[in-house]
Amino acid sequence: MEKRESSRESVSGECGEHIQDGFENMIALNSVSVVRMSHDHRVLNSRSANTLAAGAAKQRRPDLSGDTKTKAENRYISDIISYLDSAETVLLGLNESGIIRFVNNRGALLLDRNEADLIGRNWLDICVRKQDRASAQRRFTQLLRNQAEPQMVFEKKMFRGKEERLMEWKLSVLRDAQQRVTGAAVIGNDKTSWQTAVLSLESKTRQAQRFAQSIAHDLKNPAISLQGLTKLLTRKYRHLLDEHGRIYCETIMATAEHLYDLADSICSFAATTDTPVRFAPLNFKELITVITEEFSPQLASQYICLQARNVTISISADRISLLRVLRNLVENALKYGGPRLSSIEIGCQEEENHHVISVQDNGNGFAEEHTAHLFNAYYRITADGDTGGAGLGLAIVRDIATQHGGTAWAQSQIGHGAIFYVSIRKGLES
Repeated sequence: MEKRESSRESVSGECGEHIQDGFENMIALNSVSVVRMSHDHRVLNSRSANTLAAGAAKQRRPDLSGDTKTKAENRYISDIISYLDSAETVLLGLNESGIIRFVNNRGALLLDRNEADLIGRNWLDICVRKQDRASAQRRFTQLLRNQAEPQMVFEKKMFRGKEERLMEWKLSVLRDAQQRVTGAAVIGNDKTSWQTAVLSLESKTRQAQRFAQSIAHDLKNPAISLQGLTKLLTRKYRHLLDEHGRIYCETIMATAEHLYDLADSICSFAATTDTPVRFAPLNFKELITVITEEFSPQLASQYICLQARNVTISISADRISLLRVLRNLVENALKYGGPRLSSIEIGCQEEENHHVISVQDNGNGFAEEHTAHLFNAYYRITADGDTGGAGLGLAIVRDIATQHGGTAWAQSQIGHGAIFYVSIRKGLES
């Protein structure tokens, strides 16, 4: 208890009114709330804690005078301090040199130190690994000199005892009533458990993808064999089959083809996240030529015109991935465009930070309610005359867009066709 009182006196004596006034100004920053107290100054770490403190202020601060008011104020201050000290995070107050002037109880515990060991030390020596301190110091200096945003967030590793932890640090400038910089408020959140959970989830996801890819690959050969044998049966013995027998053979061939397409889609979906991408400048017009030749027989048989506009442009992307995007979107238009489909148009436009590729058709279109879910894996719009499919084609498009620093979206109205967009960030390099 003596150590805590000692550190409080050093805060009030050394930092003076500037830190108190600076903390009052910090209330304007939504992510950090500050409570000013006569002999103690603590930083609150979240909006929920801010609401809690505000509630305490309204409910507990009495409208009294004299000695009774002083006692009530002291009780009020004590309540607020307990909220701050129990916050599940590291809360530090620094002067302009980065020296720690105050720390909450829970923060000292999370740093595996007592308060006396922290007060008067440079926060970088305590909170950041030696090899990262120079860069952290530069960012801290930029913050105080108004060369960075009013609030700075970054992640650094630190050691707590012999254990390495990943910490997220949020720094905000403290100013006095005259808007002079007096120091910084620091919030530190331990993200080690979160990072471990993310890495574990990513590992399990990769295992599941590899398993699905293996099963799908093993299904391809039986599907091809089933389709081939049924074709052979139909060709050689069709004259011996009645109408029902011929229908059965056609159904078996269609089912085998669907099984193969499903297995192929699963393999492609798994490969999208597993296969490394290699960014290089690509001639977009040449890619359109490849797609046109690939779909030429199907386009001709269905009397569909494939057009291109604004394609004389160079895009930095992974060639195989971009061809997969165009192939999936054209295939999607052919599969779901319906009998009214007569035109598919591929385009590309340049924006400030992205190239935006579009594939537009004049087919059936779809209801607006589907646009939020179209790019989710296994999501399909079912209707009369359903054409099947695994519901993975657009999910693959979305994942490739994400790998290229962009996103994917769609617009459509029933009876007015659909247009799909994929953005790719400019200047990508392997």
